[in-house]
Amino acid sequence: SEIEDFDRVPNFDDGHRKTFFSVSSFEQYRDHFRKASTLVAFILLKGYFQFSGRFYQVKDFRPDDIQYVSDLLELDDMANLEGYPRNTFSRQKRIIAKSLGIKLFPDWKSQFEKEVDGLVKTALKPKQIIKVLVRICQEKRIEVPRYHIFAQEISTSIRKLENELVRSVDESLNDEQKSKIDAILEMGKSQDRPISPSNPYLVTTIKTPEQEIAPRKIRESLNDFLLVSDLYVEFKNTLDKIDLSDKLLNYYAVWLIKSSHVKFLSLKEPSKKHLYFLAFIVYQYRIRQDLFVDTLLKLVQKFENEVEKSITEDFLKQRPVKIKQAQKIINMVRSLSDYVEHIRGVVFSKSQTDSEKVNQIQRVFSQIDNSKGDRQAQRKRIEEELEKLQSSLSSGLKEQMMYEKFLAGYRRIQNRVAGIARVLDFNFSTSNSDLCEAIQFFKSHEQAGNIKKLPTSFLDQKSKTTLKTYTGSEWKLWKVLLFIQIKEHIKSGSLNLCSSERYRAVEEYLISQERWDSNRIGLLERADLPFEIDADDFLNRMSKILHNQYVRTNKNVDKNEFISFTSSGATRISTPKEDKKEESGGLLRFLEDESGGVIPLPIVLSEVNSTSKFLECFSHFAQKGHKRRPSTKAFYAAIIAFGCNIGIGRMAKISNGISVDNLNHLVKWYFSKENLDAANGKINSVVDQMSLPKIYKKNIDENHTSSDGQKFSVVVPSIHANYSFKYFGSGKGISAYSFIDETNRLFYNTVISSSEREAAYVIDGLMHNEDVESSIHSTDTHGYSEIIFAITSGIGVFFAPRIKNFKSQMKYTFKDNPKRMYEKMDFKVAPTVSNYIDPKIITEQGMLFGIRT
Repeated sequence: SEIEDFDRVPNFDDGHRKTFFSVSSFEQYRDHFRKASTLVAFILLKGYFQFSGRFYQVKDFRPDDIQYVSDLLELDDMANLEGYPRNTFSRQKRIIAKSLGIKLFPDWKSQFEKEVDGLVKTALKPKQIIKVLVRICQEKRIEVPRYHIFAQEISTSIRKLENELVRSVDESLNDEQKSKIDAILEMGKSQDRPISPSNPYLVTTIKTPEQEIAPRKIRESLNDFLLVSDLYVEFKNTLDKIDLSDKLLNYYAVWLIKSSHVKFLSLKEPSKKHLYFLAFIVYQYRIRQDLFVDTLLKLVQKFENEVEKSITEDFLKQRPVKIKQAQKIINMVRSLSDYVEHIRGVVFSKSQTDSEKVNQIQRVFSQIDNSKGDRQAQRKRIEEELEKLQSSLSSGLKEQMMYEKFLAGYRRIQNRVAGIARVLDFNFSTSNSDLCEAIQFFKSHEQAGNIKKLPTSFLDQKSKTTLKTYTGSEWKLWKVLLFIQIKEHIKSGSLNLCSSERYRAVEEYLISQERWDSNRIGLLERADLPFEIDADDFLNRMSKILHNQYVRTNKNVDKNEFISFTSSGATRISTPKEDKKEESGGLLRFLEDESGGVIPLPIVLSEVNSTSKFLECFSHFAQKGHKRRPSTKAFYAAIIAFGCNIGIGRMAKISNGISVDNLNHLVKWYFSKENLDAANGKINSVVDQMSLPKIYKKNIDENHTSSDGQKFSVVVPSIHANYSFKYFGSGKGISAYSFIDETNRLFYNTVISSSEREAAYVIDGLMHNEDVESSIHSTDTHGYSEIIFAITSGIGVFFAPRIKNFKSQMKYTFKDNPKRMYEKMDFKVAPTVSNYIDPKIITEQGMLFGIRT
């Protein structure tokens, strides 16, 4: 049905016909065509093309349109276009192309084939490739061909690419390597026993990496990785010779993972199996490196949190001791104070002579000596107690305790992290050199016995000084500090991996420098980005906009009943209470049938699908080949199983004619995040065309979107799951970060760690969808940062987060408009002192990426 829709002539209404079939614009062509029918065909051909960018076959023209143009030309009867000459059709296409300044498809076919070859290497699905090609044709003002042209070229390109890759693999591998791969593919986990459910194929056992973080599970993962690593090192040179993009490599690897191993072994071409296996090894190496990094980050952070918590508890335990020390010193001082007051009375006494005063003072000091011992000893005791108290209150005590806790917890962090740090494939050419030196030293030294000097250039001065004081334990403390620095540098991007999906140097994810330098303008034009920006003009414009916003805000601030100011001038914002309307029944009242019973969910899904066709988005994972598609009811069963958290097994038991195997096969090959997002997009498009949901919009010309995280408990091992008593009690969980608009269209979602800040994912949701365009976007405090304000402004979205404790937030300005200027204007909302925007950074970044002319 989609193919028919793609090739079908547009269905015009009267408005379209008046716009695209205007006879007055065709007067100049009357002399070119002797027959009235030829002119009718020409007018229709050009009108359809101006609307869609495509030439349609004359036999497919709509009768209503033919009659409309015939009437415009005042013909007696509707023009007869049957048997329209092919050469006339070709001649008319050339005339239209010349008049509109566009290229005919045959003149661009060779370039078209190159575009197809490039897109096929990205492992996009054929349907997605067609959409991209159509967009390219429209951008370059080229005739869009019929569907079979796309299908033929894409199929040819896929076959050609795979044949080239298979041949390249066959030529690159020697006979010994081929035999080794074949042997590994047939090998069981235990080589001395036959293949069975208790002894599966070795490849099957390493398809899914372990995500538990217990020491025993980490050791098992490291053992599995050693096998993957050995194969990766052995065959890496072979893969380097093959022109295989990362996305295509991942496609072949995931196909092998999804496929049963018996089905994979049934492939007829040995070289194709070798190609898929090599892609699988590289993919496993990369995702396991990523998983190890995630594990290291989580374990080191957990270790630091435990140390911080332990230090806090120790300080609380020491509080009574500090009180006793202080009380002891106070009592000592008070006792001495009593003697001082007595002596003072003697000294100023007017009834005694000087000699009597001296004698009495001597008697007082004698009493002190007899009751409290030697005066020097008494003073020394006070000084000792004061020193103890001062030591316990010292600002450096926390750091001292921290290092002691690091040593006390050394064994715990060593058993979990050391093995991971040794197998991580760090990219020393793009990473911090001082830290790389320390990592290399760590990897080359197992024990501390033969170590003479530890590299410490990666540490700060305080850590270096402290390390020297722990004689005999330097090696242990040094390793703990190294693990912490590895975590910090990975998170900051100054420590990268060579082979990874997510932790390579940022430059490796960008367009190559060579391609950028040679085709910068073309790439920016295709991305619809400006390519000539003068930094000075931009900064001047931003300075004026920011100043005007300060003026506007302060002009309106007195009218805002929810804003108040403290005595120090800090801004306070109170949130208005939401009017909650009680609704009886909720959504269920709309899902009741005439008899009062609830309409079954499969029927609801069927009705939605009949309008939106969302099931068409669930395409098979494989790029090519005709697959027998599961039944519609099987799709509904799988959607309900996941959406209602029923589970595949239980859903199969309560469904007629649907087995667990059928549902598992469907989920494995048809359920992917891309397919689910596309299906949601279909439904969102239908909702957007409806008038009823728009009643929830505050402004019909704007679309206010928002995003927030929802916590879910997770019982299976997951590296993203964290403990949180507040949300999960004694269990673990994750955060599902979702985006929604005013009409309740859910247009993006992702799963992140429950402890991770949400701000890093806001731009993903705003950019990675084609169905919902945001005008204003709101988040809570976890969803905002200064950089989010900057990027949303750049993409034309007004960012309006709900920020907790607004009075403590920094407010910036340019140096041209300092805070004192706004104070003179009696502005209540003014920039924070000395928080100036640095225009040099903006200019340097613009020049770095070649944006500035």
